[in-house]
Amino acid sequence: MSGQDDAVSARAQVNSPAGAAAPEAPAGAARGARTVAVLALAEVGGKVFTLVLLMYAVRELSPGEFGSFSYALAFGMLLAALPTWGLDALLVQQTGSDTSRLPGQYAQLLMLRTALALPVLLVGAGFGLATRPSPADRFTLVALLAAAVLESYAHAPRAVAGVLRRQSAAALVLVGQRLLTAIAGVLALAAGMGLAGLAAVYLTVTLVGTVALFGTVARMGVRPGWGGVGRSDLALTARRSVPVGIDALLAMLLFRADSVLLGWFHGDDTVAEYAAPFRVVETVLFFTWAVSRVVYPAMAAAADPPALRRALEHGLAVAGFVFIPFAGLAIVRGHDILALLFGDYYAESGTSTLWWLAPTPLLFAYAYLLGNAFVAAGRSGVPMVSTLIAATVNIVANLALLPPLASLGAAITTTAAFLVNTVHLVVMARRHLGGVAALSPLALPLLALLPALGIALLPVPVVPALLFAGVAYLGLWWPAARRWQPERAAVVRSALRRRAGR
Repeated sequence: MSGQDDAVSARAQVNSPAGAAAPEAPAGAARGARTVAVLALAEVGGKVFTLVLLMYAVRELSPGEFGSFSYALAFGMLLAALPTWGLDALLVQQTGSDTSRLPGQYAQLLMLRTALALPVLLVGAGFGLATRPSPADRFTLVALLAAAVLESYAHAPRAVAGVLRRQSAAALVLVGQRLLTAIAGVLALAAGMGLAGLAAVYLTVTLVGTVALFGTVARMGVRPGWGGVGRSDLALTARRSVPVGIDALLAMLLFRADSVLLGWFHGDDTVAEYAAPFRVVETVLFFTWAVSRVVYPAMAAAADPPALRRALEHGLAVAGFVFIPFAGLAIVRGHDILALLFGDYYAESGTSTLWWLAPTPLLFAYAYLLGNAFVAAGRSGVPMVSTLIAATVNIVANLALLPPLASLGAAITTTAAFLVNTVHLVVMARRHLGGVAALSPLALPLLALLPALGIALLPVPVVPALLFAGVAYLGLWWPAARRWQPERAAVVRSALRRRAGR
């Protein structure tokens, strides 16, 4: 699956994915926890900068213009799933235990991506020019499609950095790109450049960031090995990529089809009403990708199935620790969160949508990590079939619910489809991976969440309410983890002490 712009490609005891690879080595686990912390901070920084830009844009653009931007973004990411094609996950799988193959696989990835990207750009641009209603809308769609394709190229050096276990430098480049996008985008909107100016900024900075990522990995000593790529090698990689690529394409369809279909059924204003709560949900997915970039290479390099399962279960524990409280707080204070971020108009139109979307990050994380576990185990056909089932459910349900329910129907179908995806993969994991503890990681987060929700409901402004609830959640989770899951608490304590001593 993907980041969904980072979505189809990026897998612990709580807060310790690196411990997945070697749970009996606390120092290694702590290093992994620190790596996750660095990646998480980088990802959240990038998401915050993007969110700041959108918070400003939603106040400078009309609902129709904001909806046009959101539609173009979803359209571009949906089509860019084809050149992404899961090739980055395949590179990690094939080189995780033998980095000498990295230059050749890197070159093959870029060749195959280019062969897929060119027709996507031509067909997508033609479709946009023929269907969008105004010159600004048409330029926005083409620019964001090109930016999404560039992002697919950026996944390649990030995957290489993951194999090298040197993700921090690449993550900092991403933060810089998002910061520059936010600054330039705000300046463009403040100067009155409107929708087209915002789209131009997004494309330009994406190009700069992509070039910077390739340069960063080159400085790590890895460049594409063009000379060592033969036709037979390229054909073999292409064949091996088919199940992963289909899964990536279906995953993007599962994640982005709602916004595109909403635009077709109801227009850009309705897309804008859905985009605000969806953006809240999408923003927190950074943690899944941060964890996966540590845990997935550990799973790909695992010496035996038990080591792979440990890595997977550690990742699932992190997902439960983070996304259980998110779901609860989004439900009890959803209206206030939307009003704070996007204004009263989007709070009134999007609160019920956010309620339905609240479980999606947890379900997405479970499906994403489980899917990557199957890829690491050489069973990439399993997540492909699972995602196909979920995407079919999503499309059929969208066609039935979007016309009468609009954005609310999109939220219902998104959560339902990811639920189907997750349940199916859990069942398959028990059959093919020797059993996975999928529910036990949720117990302590649920126990700590319930009292925290009572604090979140206090009649105080949303920001202090969420802060107090977060403190209560951690204050309850920590002693419970020390009592019933001491290894997880030890890893967190070790990581915090090392970070404080830097």
